[in-house]
Amino acid sequence: MNDAELQKECKVETMRGSGPGGQHRNKTESCVRYTHLKTGATGAAGEERSQALNRARALRRLRTNLSLLGASATAETEGPSSSSSSSEAPTTPPAELAKWLRLPGAPKGDQIGRKSRDYPVAVSQLLDVLVSHDFALSDASSSLGMSTGALSKAITSDRDLLSRVNQERQKRGIRGLKVK
Repeated sequence: MNDAELQKECKVETMRGSGPGGQHRNKTESCVRYTHLKTGATGAAGEERSQALNRARALRRLRTNLSLLGASATAETEGPSSSSSSSEAPTTPPAELAKWLRLPGAPKGDQIGRKSRDYPVAVSQLLDVLVSHDFALSDASSSLGMSTGALSKAITSDRDLLSRVNQERQKRGIRGLKVK
């Protein structure tokens, strides 16, 4: 879904920012909050003086939150997978996920970082893999053909993703991941 289509599904609010900034910050409504009407997910930004930059940042945050919400719905409907075996051969991960995790054999081209437009897609794909392995990192990393430590590092690099994964692991009685 492109930005224009996503914006049509959202309520957009602009507001004045709080905190330091003096006269300029108190006069302009440069803070932006998008609320997705179907899911209630939000994305907000107010760090920049430019409303256009804050709109782009808020939309990117909304996309990430929507991908995290989508994975939680999948986790609730699918439940544990019967095929989560640690001896499972690595499967071919989706292109965005392979580029983000920098897996061997990943498609050539731009790497996916947190500011990339494809980042929410990669996060969603990772959560789908984790759901299929009942959030067991060792099984998920084996299926992706990477080490458990590398997968753990990717998850802990994003606090929102880490929070979502730890919530799901806690529901299953699995110890949460910690940031080192």
